Amino acid sequence: MIIYSINTYFKTTWKRWIYVSIVLFLAFLVLKYIGPEEFLKPGEKIGLWDYLFSSLSYPFLNLLVIPTCYCYLVSDIVSKDYAEGYINFILTRSPNRLKYFLSKVIIIFLTSNLFYLLCIFILIFISFIYQMPIQNDNYYYVVRAVMESGGSMVGLFMTQYVLLTLELEFLGIFTVVIALFFNKSIYSFIGLFILIIQGHNAIFNNSNNRLLSPLAQGCLSLHVPYYAYGIGREVNSIIAKFTVNYSIMFLNMLILICCIIGYLKIRTTNIHTKRVI
Repeated sequence: MIIYSINTYFKTTWKRWIYVSIVLFLAFLVLKYIGPEEFLKPGEKIGLWDYLFSSLSYPFLNLLVIPTCYCYLVSDIVSKDYAEGYINFILTRSPNRLKYFLSKVIIIFLTSNLFYLLCIFILIFISFIYQMPIQNDNYYYVVRAVMESGGSMVGLFMTQYVLLTLELEFLGIFTVVIALFFNKSIYSFIGLFILIIQGHNAIFNNSNNRLLSPLAQGCLSLHVPYYAYGIGREVNSIIAKFTVNYSIMFLNMLILICCIIGYLKIRTTNIHTKRVI
């Protein structure tokens, strides 16, 4: 069942991945021009690492483009089963329910990693088009903070990878849980819209709310010590808690909660009372 679900997903969504790739390419292309304005002075040339990490931390991308694109890719992996009646065969046997839910979790895990790699590939592709140097003076404060502390780009790359994939995994399982309750993918986008509003408030209006904002967790530049380095002063005691380790624990907790709720829902669903919409 698990292999079948994975194969079916990619066979039915490959066109969506093409559409998402185009959207991401255009978004990253726009960021090539508007992103560096925040840290580059006239005459300075942006390098690969500055472009890559500044793009992945850009609020517009983190709050809107990435969550919406990813939700578009996975929002109907459950609701489609309801619409096609496949779910009825699953609910007749209890062991199948666990395998069914695990198959969706595995799809979320695979797609979140694939989505991150897609973002990196597009960013590197654009950097080659514009001939961005790999070895260059660093101007983006996240990259500068790492280099001045003796860190490496590999470590920074892995940190960004962990944060973004965990955020995507939460969003994916979150949409699965919503679909199990409401059977329609539109409710997943409604839930995403609420998260976007809350994330916008946490990033732009009340920074103390970042600790509880799922969409703020994937934005590496908002984390301490990078954020404090960027603004050039000490942060308050609440923001000081917003570290990479905190985000990893917070997102893992959200993922675990969603998995428990999702499994309990699929386990207790009554096929005789469940109405397929």
